[in-house]
Amino acid sequence: MKAPHPPLSPALRLGLRYLAGLGEAGRARLLAARTGGPFRDLVDFCRRTRLPRPPVSDLIRAGALDSFDIARRQLLWTLGGLHYQEEALIETPDVEADLPELTEREAMAWDYELLGLAPNDHPLRLLRARLQRQGVLSAAELAMQSAGKVVKVAGLVVVRQAPPTAKGHLFITLEDETGLVNLIVRPDLATHSLKLPSGRADSLPDWKFVMATGMVQRQGSAVNVVVTDIRPFTSADIG
Repeated sequence: MKAPHPPLSPALRLGLRYLAGLGEAGRARLLAARTGGPFRDLVDFCRRTRLPRPPVSDLIRAGALDSFDIARRQLLWTLGGLHYQEEALIETPDVEADLPELTEREAMAWDYELLGLAPNDHPLRLLRARLQRQGVLSAAELAMQSAGKVVKVAGLVVVRQAPPTAKGHLFITLEDETGLVNLIVRPDLATHSLKLPSGRADSLPDWKFVMATGMVQRQGSAVNVVVTDIRPFTSADIG
């Protein structure tokens, strides 16, 4: 899927399988139609693939049709002017519309809704200025802190585990736009504050974004945060 603003350097594209709404049959139909040459425009795409409107809308919102060099909102507007009858496309006159540009936040929300990830950016970047006002460090800033310092960090939960040899400790890895943050949650915090059975990482609440306060621990080049407080957050929770 092509990025809204392709970089000059080589870029990684996501496969169609990431778009759950397309389905195996839809992917096969699209790939078969593509063997006939590049799609000229949205109408040509719809005529040749004969895909129903909902998956075409999802493809537009996920950026898969950005190669037409038309804003996604305008493509959705054009799609709304096309009608399908028994898989036969009937084109209706296009009506001009003054549509607002898609914001970064809106584009990222569509990416997470449709793909489960944002291939072009990280949501924490959009929140960084507000997080900084609350004293929250990025992963890059955390790497420069001295051992024993109390810090506040935040990020997207990407790993959580409790090895049998860890004696009830939980290990959580957060991701932000600059890197990874490793959290160590002691057994007492896990069992009393989070109310989890000892050593049960799979019982950790299904939090997407986490904010944590704790003490910096350095072991060689590794930097961890030994957590004293941890909680979920959304963008609405950040002042």
